Amino acid sequence: MKMQRFNYTAMVLSLALIATAGCGGNKQEEAQKAKADSLALAPLQIEQVVGICNIEPIKHTLSLNAESTGLVESIMTDAGASVKKGDVIVVLSHSAEEAQTQQASTKMATQQAAIEQSSAAVRTAQVRASDAKRNYDRDKKLFADHALTQQQLDAAETQMNTSQRELEVSDAALRQSQTKLNEMQADLRYFEALLAKKYVKAPEDGVLLSMDARLGEMLSPEKSIGEFAPAGAIMAVTEVDELFASRVVDGQRAFVRMQGSTEVLGEGTVIFASPYLKKKSLFSDSAKNLEDRRIREVHVQLNDASRVLLGSRLECVIELK
Repeated sequence: MKMQRFNYTAMVLSLALIATAGCGGNKQEEAQKAKADSLALAPLQIEQVVGICNIEPIKHTLSLNAESTGLVESIMTDAGASVKKGDVIVVLSHSAEEAQTQQASTKMATQQAAIEQSSAAVRTAQVRASDAKRNYDRDKKLFADHALTQQQLDAAETQMNTSQRELEVSDAALRQSQTKLNEMQADLRYFEALLAKKYVKAPEDGVLLSMDARLGEMLSPEKSIGEFAPAGAIMAVTEVDELFASRVVDGQRAFVRMQGSTEVLGEGTVIFASPYLKKKSLFSDSAKNLEDRRIREVHVQLNDASRVLLGSRLECVIELK
């Protein structure tokens, strides 16, 4: 009887231990599940955003074009050359414009001589008019003293009036000559402007990236002569997905590297973040790219661009912290 009571008690204790172990396992599983759920709901702490970028001058690459149509007569520099503002890069045929300019210049010289002649005539007319006025004033006094007849006074007055008219005519001729000279000067400036359009010049200091013109080729304003990079700082132009766009601000540190590499090629700072979102465009190489995502354009000025080439397509990493 005592043996039976012992076995019954042991059985109850065993069941209690099993139940306790089961309850403990359930609580542990629930704790792990709650922790996983909290991690899933917690926001991701993104510290960097990566985008594809193009390397460009901070003033952007320019396309050089001729201002007028003409045959390429001379190519003054080659691709890769550094040029100063105003340096001639390409010369188009300009014999007609040069002849017009020379002709206008010659006409101006002839007209200038005519103006000098008219000026001399005015000075002579001024002397005659002054003498005639003085003679009239003298004769008027003599007439008052009865030392001169009315006929003589009238003749002096006529001479004074005639001299004054001659002066007015000379003045009018001089003004007309000067007006004509002004017109010729305008013509000369016009022909000089036409001639200047036959010279393609560097818009500012920089580097000629490419030369597409060929000797003897007919160029028009619509056709590019080559690409030009203005001197100055270099930047990386990238696009940040709209998901992270609001976290990019001026002054954030960034760096560029080869796609798929960890080697840093250059470091810099965000200097521009577009104030609006736009459709993905910079790096959409295929018309099949129909992803309806919006992006924010960002410019990163590089501190040292010696290890990157203009036009390179790299990865740009922006640190968001």
